[in-house]
Parts: sequence; C-alpha cells; structure tokens
Amino acid sequence: MQGHKEDALDTLNHFLLHPQWAGGITRTRLLVTLVYIHVMSGNLKQAAMANQRLHDCASKGNYDYARAWSVYLEGLIHFFRNDVDMAIDCFVRAIEQKYILHTRSVADSMAGLALAYQTAGKPEKAIATINDLREFGHSIHDPTCSLIADSCQARLSIMQAKHKTITTFYQGSSSPVENMVWWIEIPAVTYYRALLAGGSEPRLQDAQMGLQKLLQLNQANHNVLQSISISSLLAVAHYKQGRMDEALTAAERALVLANSSGIIQPYVELGPPMADLLKQLRKRTAAVDSIENILSAFPDFRSGARSQINTPQSTIQNPKPKIQNSFIEPLTHREIDVLELLAQRLQNKEIADKLSVSPATVKTHLQNIYQKLDAGNSREAVEKAKGLKII
Repeated sequence: MQGHKEDALDTLNHFLLHPQWAGGITRTRLLVTLVYIHVMSGNLKQAAMANQRLHDCASKGNYDYARAWSVYLEGLIHFFRNDVDMAIDCFVRAIEQKYILHTRSVADSMAGLALAYQTAGKPEKAIATINDLREFGHSIHDPTCSLIADSCQARLSIMQAKHKTITTFYQGSSSPVENMVWWIEIPAVTYYRALLAGGSEPRLQDAQMGLQKLLQLNQANHNVLQSISISSLLAVAHYKQGRMDEALTAAERALVLANSSGIIQPYVELGPPMADLLKQLRKRTAAVDSIENILSAFPDFRSGARSQINTPQSTIQNPKPKIQNSFIEPLTHREIDVLELLAQRLQNKEIADKLSVSPATVKTHLQNIYQKLDAGNSREAVEKAKGLKII
C-alpha cells in the first residue's frame, strides 16, 4: 500500500518457497495476502490463480477458516468480472460458513449476493438477502452489519430506480471513510452514489467533491480496484453536470487503470451514462477491444435492444449483438465464452487456462450450457448454439 508491490510479492514468494512453510495454517495466511495484493492491484487473473492455491492448501489441511475466505474471495473475483452466476454460487457457499468466516466478509458476501441477484434480474432474492444480513447482524449484536444492509439497500434502490428510498439514504449524514481495501459494499461510496442518483446540481457537486477525496485516498494507498470504481463514478458525476471533457477523461483514467484486468462490474452498474461515455471513448483511445468487451456486458447490448441514450454525442452504432432464442434460458456472458472455446475443440483444462478459472468451474458452466440448450454433449451444444446464432 506504499507502492512497493514487487517487493511485497518477492517477500511473500520467498516465504512460500521456504520449507518451514511448505504446509500448515501459516501458509494460508501468506497465500491470502498474495490474493489481497493482486485484488487491490486490479489483477483478477493473478488473484484467481493465487486464490486457487489458497483453496487447495486450506482443503488439504482442512482449515475451515481459510477455506471460507477462499470461497468469499472467489465470489468477489467473479463479481468484479461480472460473472454473475458464479458470483452467486460462491457467495451462497461463503454465507453458509457465516459463523466461521470473518464478520465483515460475511456482510460483504451478503451485499455482493444481493447485488448479483439484482443484476441477474432477481430483485425479490436481492431484498431477501438484505433482510438476512440485518437478521445476522442482530443475532451477533454487530451494528456494522445494519449499516452495510442500509447502504446496500440504497444501492439496490438506485439500480431499481426507487427514488424515495434513495432520498432517505442521502438525506442522512455520510458514513465515516474506512480503508476500502477489497470490499464490495462501502457505505461512504454508496452515499455518493445516492447523491448522483438524486440529480440536483448541488448534490452532483457534493458527490464530485467527495468522490475526488476518496480517489485521492485510494491512489495514496495504491488501491487500483477501488480507484477504478471511483473514477467511473466521477465520470458519471461530470457527465450529469454536462462536463463531457472531464467525464471522458475520468472514464479513460478508469480504463487505463483497468487495462486487461478483467474488471467489468463497476462500469455495468452505472448503466446508460457509462455506456454512452464508453462509446464516445472509442474515438479517442487505442483500447477499443477493452471497451467492446465491457460494452458487451451491458444488458442493452446483450439483449440486442437499442440503447435509450439520446445525448447528441451518441452517434456511434452499437456492435451487432449475438442473438439468443427467446424460447431458451439466456446464456451468461461467460457461458458464451466457454461455448466459443468449445467450438474451437478445446478440452476443459485448455478452456480453464484460457479463462483463468479452474476445470471444475468450466465443468459447471458446461452443465448449465447443456441444460439450457437441451444438449447431451459438447458437439450437440455447439451445433445448437450455432443454429440459434448464439456463437
């Protein structure tokens, strides 16, 4: 967090190679720190690889606490990649260990699960999860859980455009700023999300000023993950004030930070304003592939519907979407990735390597694909997908 990432990684890897820590619970502490560093650096691929090592070590030694952490962290990685179904699966499993896992991580798992449910079009499950978080906090007498529940519910209201709940949240005082590390739900940030949703000029200015302070904090801590999220929010703050040059600069800064990190969720949650900014950025940046990858995750692009953005700057046509048959359950973005690699005759392990996931995760994707396409094997799944113009 002082900017000496390589020194930190060298030190950790030195200890991990030492015979004294070839196994045992101390090794899980070293490995989880490795995951933390890669997550905060915005390198989700390396984080996933380190987390797999953590999970294997915890499972081999039967260390339930470390194993619960690895499941939560896997959910977090999938969440920021916008792999919604996989994030839901991991968070559900992490929450099952709520009396073993660190309390703040349980709360973050529940918040992440609620947001993932909302993204998946399951608002009832999202609200039920928030209620579960409140009950959990009450059962262990932890007021932090209630604060996170209120914050996450406000965030859901923003996604659902429930303006009354949003107003109630931002009319209160802003939460104290904690060190943001890798958390998904941060009340201080959601306060400014609510101000942005409020839309009035004074609130937009307050949100912009507050977000700039949070950005400075995270830049000082070399926290790339949170800097990407906050830069994206700042871009929308400028956008809503009609400051297009500042908005594009902030959005481009977020893209430069993200680079090839695989981070998608912070952009998608911001909806049409961010989609419009990304489309405009295609004119002024070389990172066209990264932009197209992010845009393909927006619901309007996945469904083939036209964007509802009508600003004068929105002159670029949407890329031709992949069409999914309305009579089958839609495939997720990651399931389509698996199908495309399957069509190249790659084996499960090769697909896992390409997508930086475990073979077990690929197997789960394939099971979902076979069920959705009513296919008995990989060849049949590929043929049906081509016939339906999914790939």
